Amino acid sequence: MYKYGVIPIHFDATRHLSDFGRSNSHSLSTMTDVEMKPAEDKTSDEKKKEEQKPAPISPAAEIKINVALIDRAVSTLEPRFTHRVLRTLTALQKRIDDSVLRDAILDIYPKGASCQFVSSRSVIEGGQIDNSVNQSLLSWLPSVPSPSDQSMEVDSSAKPPQPELVPEAEMYLRLLILQHLLKSEDTQEKALELANESVEKMQALNRRSMDAIAAKIWYAVDRAYELAGELSDARP
Repeated sequence: MYKYGVIPIHFDATRHLSDFGRSNSHSLSTMTDVEMKPAEDKTSDEKKKEEQKPAPISPAAEIKINVALIDRAVSTLEPRFTHRVLRTLTALQKRIDDSVLRDAILDIYPKGASCQFVSSRSVIEGGQIDNSVNQSLLSWLPSVPSPSDQSMEVDSSAKPPQPELVPEAEMYLRLLILQHLLKSEDTQEKALELANESVEKMQALNRRSMDAIAAKIWYAVDRAYELAGELSDARP
């Protein structure tokens, strides 16, 4: 009899280790090999993925999409579409130049689209008044040579008539032009004129659906007056 009735168990460590070694070697022998791809194959796969990425849209096309979103926001009473457009202002301004704005205006407002607000810049040769929206907006951009003008007129006249856009679309384009003119010191004086005219147009329209765009325009107006050294005269 053993003390406390406990029977000792004899553990054979040598036999246990030998059994473990046999089982481990069996598992290693049955393990399938993993095929490793060479580095060249990985780089080729990455190149294929990069080639499949869609190309970014042009700035003029992006402006046209934004105008459609603004028109949708006003017609459906959903201001979130307008706020979505305004969130892209900073990135879009870096890609805008005179030609981009001109192409976008002519694409969005073909020749013949009327404008309710007539400015002094709408007076063309002979004292006649051109109250088209594209003339009102293009007058703030540098003129182009006559052959390009003729070709653009042919292209715009060939397009079918488009539905009239909401005034907020024109104010959005005015905002883009205003911010573009503020970039260069040579066009800051023209930017101040555009700022004053845009404020008059906003006050004449007096539309609550224009509040989000108007806030951005007021910020640009303050910036135009600040660069001109007349910040105290910015607000009425």
